[in-house]
Amino acid sequence: MSEILTERLRGRYATEADFTNLRRIHANRTAMAWLSVDGESLAEADTREALRNCITCTRRPINILWMLERRSDGAFIGYCGIKPWTSEAGVVENELLYALLLEFWGQGYVPEIARSMLDEAFTADHQASIVAFTLPANRRSWRVMEKLGFVREADIVHRGLAHVFYRLKRATASNQ
Repeated sequence: MSEILTERLRGRYATEADFTNLRRIHANRTAMAWLSVDGESLAEADTREALRNCITCTRRPINILWMLERRSDGAFIGYCGIKPWTSEAGVVENELLYALLLEFWGQGYVPEIARSMLDEAFTADHQASIVAFTLPANRRSWRVMEKLGFVREADIVHRGLAHVFYRLKRATASNQ
């Protein structure tokens, strides 16, 4: 699968040309308040490393972050994907990740593209469940996860910060 298409979006593999796009997210303090450990913007070197990781990740539903573009005009809006995550207890699970440029928040883009990714992960990769988590104050992200059918399972500590932890099980996903 080289791209994911939905009614409004195209998910594609990352390229070196995406550095400027990712910097727009990583340099934005409002977005990074929800994404980084300290709530601060990422350094350019961290964005370059993140992009290298995106470019070299496995090309299958799990372990890829898709760069998202609006189909109507090709505008970069953010990224979304499913990647392995290791809990503080050492348990490896697959995590749904997403981040959008601020001007695209609240327009239903993440649920639209994530449904396709989740369907593919449950079908092609036979995942039993996929997790997602966010800071307790990030109610927008809670709503995205709940809209996708994720169920709040626990409160966890991730990178030294409290997070709310959600899980989507295959049976739940197939009913969406």
